[in-house]
Amino acid sequence: MDVSERIARTLERAKDPHALDTVTLYGDIGNLIVQYANNESVFLRMLGSLIGDAATADVVFFAHKNTQGRLDLLATLAVEKITEPALLKEFQDLHRHFKNLGKTRNFYAHARYEMTAKGGPVAAIGVIFDNQSNQFRDKKVKFDRAGRHELAQCGTKFKELNSRLIEFAQRLDDWLLAQTEGQPRLPASRQYQIMIRPSPRTPRRR
Repeated sequence: MDVSERIARTLERAKDPHALDTVTLYGDIGNLIVQYANNESVFLRMLGSLIGDAATADVVFFAHKNTQGRLDLLATLAVEKITEPALLKEFQDLHRHFKNLGKTRNFYAHARYEMTAKGGPVAAIGVIFDNQSNQFRDKKVKFDRAGRHELAQCGTKFKELNSRLIEFAQRLDDWLLAQTEGQPRLPASRQYQIMIRPSPRTPRRR
């Protein structure tokens, strides 16, 4: 197939509303992955602040192979280091909110996808852990209006949480600095910069 034929086929597929809808769906799933990583990076920054050395925090953070272990470590250290009750409670609320949103991200990131004969997504099928019954159970989310809304809303909530985490991390730094009577806790050569990656922009159905 030469270039002109490929272009012709691409333009033809672009006229198909189902093809456009598929691109939007994949963009929403990708957005979850990006926003999740953004939030996790802010927790790494908090770990560096609590330990007092960014290089050591990097080693400790990535010694754990999954996010659950990293967050459990950070939560334990926070209880030890953050002696201001209101500040600790705020951290724990943010930590809990991230974990709850992470369940949706994990489901879509590890699900298998039911597709049409033409390759269009129909549903996500996976396994979740039911805290009430204390066991795993199957879950299937159809990509209807309700399913798509849940997916898009989770991405939006992740993005909002990212802003809250950054604001909290800055206040945590200020509080820790005050506890050390103005002595800097992080080496000047290892100052953290929080990078907020833009969410994937995909065309929306009209």
